Amino acid sequence: MYEEKHVTLEDMLEARDARVSRQRAFLEKTGRPLISMTLNMAGPLKRTRLSSFFFQRELKNIEALLQGMRADFEVSLYSSHTGDEALFAIHALTAIALKRFCVDLEERAPYARLLDLDVIDEKGLPVNREALQWPERRCLVCEQPASVCASRAAHDIKIVQAKTESLLSGYARMVLADDMASLAMEASAFELMIHPKPGLVTAFSQGSHRDMDRFTFIKSQSSFSPYYRGCFDIGWDRDLSLQEKAVDLRRQGILAEARMNELTGGVNTHRGWIYLSGILLAVTGDYLASILVEDQGELIEDAIIAFMKRAAVQYSKALESSLEEVPYFSALDRSMNESSGITGIRKEAVNGFPSLFTTGLQVLKGSLDRKEDENTAGQRALLAILSVIDDTTLMKRAGEKRASMIIRDLQAKLGDSELESTMEELVLTFSQHGLNAGGAADLLAGSRYVQRFLEYAVTDL
Repeated sequence: MYEEKHVTLEDMLEARDARVSRQRAFLEKTGRPLISMTLNMAGPLKRTRLSSFFFQRELKNIEALLQGMRADFEVSLYSSHTGDEALFAIHALTAIALKRFCVDLEERAPYARLLDLDVIDEKGLPVNREALQWPERRCLVCEQPASVCASRAAHDIKIVQAKTESLLSGYARMVLADDMASLAMEASAFELMIHPKPGLVTAFSQGSHRDMDRFTFIKSQSSFSPYYRGCFDIGWDRDLSLQEKAVDLRRQGILAEARMNELTGGVNTHRGWIYLSGILLAVTGDYLASILVEDQGELIEDAIIAFMKRAAVQYSKALESSLEEVPYFSALDRSMNESSGITGIRKEAVNGFPSLFTTGLQVLKGSLDRKEDENTAGQRALLAILSVIDDTTLMKRAGEKRASMIIRDLQAKLGDSELESTMEELVLTFSQHGLNAGGAADLLAGSRYVQRFLEYAVTDL
């Protein structure tokens, strides 16, 4: 768990004096104007998981902006229970220019009111907003000047804290939804780019398909970003019950599939991926909210995987229940359950995606850890997944008997043959008989998403 320690007035006075000393020393070292970056955190907690996430992201943004403006700088960082701090010594801009830069950042969005960006000139003097004839900062709770509300203690501290928490949570939700949508987009593109693959569309081949190619896939993929974000938000939302989340996911999936059909002229390029990615994005949103908002989890790979497996089962079972429990899904229920039992990606989901977490993810990570290229890693993971699942796409096209023979042959060759020769034989077999392994392809993309998310959790949270 993240250590949160309450501060005293004495702690804050000592922290202020120490910050002034660090500023003085950094100014003497660099001889350049400084930006001092801290956060406005009301109450006895000055550093939480949410506040540190906000601070680190905004720190990275400021660094990127300064680099983009060709402003050379040095950074000094300090963190304690009294808060996160950063000092920038800027080598290419005047103190007045920096103050305008900082004021613009502090005013750009409601959450930016939590930023406290002070500017100190080369002589060690603070540059105030008055130097730009800019009005003073507004209160977090109302639109009055912050100094007026502070001097009068106009708002109950719990109201200010709740507003702060809401701004931090909203910021994290916005940033993380974007990041997770990007990971999902990359995972889908990763699967497409792996070449060759048995019967599947790649950047160089249509595989066994006659109604789709790489351009059909790109058209379909281009529409999914709002869907990814929506599914992430569903998982993040702590006010929704699991059943309500399942109904929302079902609706989001129907709309995503409709958009796919509109863009591809009715070609099913990603139906399985829509289902799989929706669950994974919701699970990821749920996990990240538990970590950042509720402080209920650990950023350890095994713990993350265990959470995702468990949550995937819960979400997928709730999705199945929604078909029976929600009256307006009754026709969809009949359509999806014409055959007896749950099969394909739905069966994988209610079992916690074993071929993804146990097989695809591990093979993919192992290959990359051995420094094999990404195409090789993707091929290895795809064949490993295909060897352990009941791919309904393959079974429909090949028949159960031939599909079983193909899988048994693949299982025998995986341990003894070179990857290249095994893949060549499988591609030839699939081409000759018009087969493909769409289910395995979706699970490869899912494996890539989880692999990239695990990296993200270690480096960016």
